[in-house]
Amino acid sequence: MGKLLKWTIAAAGLMIVLVFSACTETNDRELTLGTRANGIYANEYFAFSFRYPQEFSVLNTADIGRMLGLRVYRLSDRETLAQLRMLPLLFADYYHEDSEEAIRSFTLSAEVVGEFRNEAAYLQALVEPWSESDIVFYEDVVTGTAQFSGRTFHTKQMREVAQTADGSRLVSGYRMFFVTRMYGYYVMFAFSDTQNTAADMWLWVEEVMVSFVNE
Repeated sequence: MGKLLKWTIAAAGLMIVLVFSACTETNDRELTLGTRANGIYANEYFAFSFRYPQEFSVLNTADIGRMLGLRVYRLSDRETLAQLRMLPLLFADYYHEDSEEAIRSFTLSAEVVGEFRNEAAYLQALVEPWSESDIVFYEDVVTGTAQFSGRTFHTKQMREVAQTADGSRLVSGYRMFFVTRMYGYYVMFAFSDTQNTAADMWLWVEEVMVSFVNE
């Protein structure tokens, strides 16, 4: 699993411990991690689908289970999923052909609304732990909103800068987040890229988001 994917999991505050939630915004559909087929991810509970880059290496359920410290069968158990604060819906990395390190990362997760009053507060809490770091920090943070398939997403994009041992600064990548509230969860699309400028990164990010269909 690449460093970018590990970073995104940590940044999202992925919780291994199961916690109960009093979620009132529910529907009568079964809560699942969704399905993947022919490059399309679909989730019946949240009633959306989108096309993901097929050149990405996607973690399977067993990998996700090990990452969470859960047995595979528990991730397919409805009661277990209902108790998870964070649902790991889709995690994927893109590797350059001559490197073992991921140069792009894409994750889809859904976190119980909890104490976060809105999408903007959720995104702020997401990046706050890194805002005071003197090793890795963010510049050119831009927040906003975007519409896809009639649904409003709150967005945040930024440039990640690393402080090297000699005190110099090195741009280590770009991050883009898209969050919308659905049935008591904040559904988040998170993208990372270490190879491109923000403008170039948007080209492949846009392919994913434009294909989003809210059914």
